[in-house]
Amino acid sequence: MEKKFHGEKSYIPHQKDVIYINLNPLTKKEKWHRSPAVVISNRGYNSISGLVIIALIHYSNDSDVNPVQLSVPLKTRTLTGNVNTFNFYTVDYENRNIEFIDVLDNSTFRKIKDTLNWIIQ
Repeated sequence: MEKKFHGEKSYIPHQKDVIYINLNPLTKKEKWHRSPAVVISNRGYNSISGLVIIALIHYSNDSDVNPVQLSVPLKTRTLTGNVNTFNFYTVDYENRNIEFIDVLDNSTFRKIKDTLNWIIQ
């Protein structure tokens, strides 16, 4: 799948997209502050609100991410890590130098959703 940049007006994040996003609130274009993340929210919400709900991807050992073991292992064609479902964020994607990386498989995304559902029940 072709990488898309938010600067191309056609890109609205989709649920299950793996993205790079700049979480530094002081800058909009610096690439060295970008973090990999999984899009949790659906495209309809993202399109209407201009916001996206994400869970960050960490490259560290699962026990380094959170002590409760709420991370989900992730492996795409270009990225391997752990999705930290202990913390998720709602951010304005339109000013965050967002870049599409890949699409997460259904099985891994189901594990992420199940963990988030367990947290908020």
